[in-house]
Amino acid sequence: MDQQHWLFDDEADDEQRKNAERIRKLNEQRKAKQVPPDDLSEGRRLRDEGMEQVLENEGDDWKEDVIRVLSGLRGQHLSGEGIRRACAEVGVYAHHPNCWGGFCNGLVIKGVLRKTGGYTQMTAPTSHGRETKVYLVL
Repeated sequence: MDQQHWLFDDEADDEQRKNAERIRKLNEQRKAKQVPPDDLSEGRRLRDEGMEQVLENEGDDWKEDVIRVLSGLRGQHLSGEGIRRACAEVGVYAHHPNCWGGFCNGLVIKGVLRKTGGYTQMTAPTSHGRETKVYLVL
């Protein structure tokens, strides 16, 4: 009976070691997904690449239509969401929601918009009330 007891303990210990190793590997995988390495320049590169891609997929007509809408809003303070709503009022829609942020960033660089340093909360339910930049339309 003692021999069987020791066999059982060895089997149990072996099973515990296997479980512990499996859990360790799962935790390593989870950690890699949840806590990526710090690399601000890589994060910015990926952001810029994504914005560039989504804007490449949008037609030039859309970009020209947005600029035309903004030309009638000079001097106003608007968020990207406000710009999107103003465009929607005249039938200008993007193929993807990320077009708005990427295009606003490009318009700041081109001098069509200026960051005010202010923020406002977004009102679209899908935006979950998050803060967004306020721009001055030049």
